[in-house]
This record gives sequence, structure tokens and C-alpha cells, in this order.
Amino acid sequence: MAAIRDKQLRYREGIGKYLQVLSAETPLLTQQGLDADLRSRRRVGRDQPDPGRWVAIRRERGCVASAN
Repeated sequence: MAAIRDKQLRYREGIGKYLQVLSAETPLLTQQGLDADLRSRRRVGRDQPDPGRWVAIRRERGCVASAN
């Protein structure tokens, strides 16, 4: 993060090039994208119902024959 701020400051002061700013931001943006993807995958996995629970519900409603 400090590297990005340094590059942005140098660019604003006319010392550095915008390509240097972009080069410094690329790893951070890549990591943020990976973090967002991981959070999304965790959220999807958490939203999936427990298959055993669905079998129990269907048994209660008479949709699945009991194992007894």
C-alpha cells in the first residue's frame, strides 16, 4: 500500500509516470480480486443446504420412504 501511495505522489508531483502507478497497483488489485472470489465461494458454500437436512424434511412430508 505504501508503494502505491509513493508512486501516486511521485506522479502527482510530475516526477513519475502513470505506468509506474499502475505497475504498483497491479499486485494489490490482483490480491483484492482473489480475496473477493474466495469470500464469494465461502458464501455460496454456506448458502447450500445440508443434504441430510433435506432428506429429513422430505421424510417428514412423506416424500421419501423411511429406512425403518
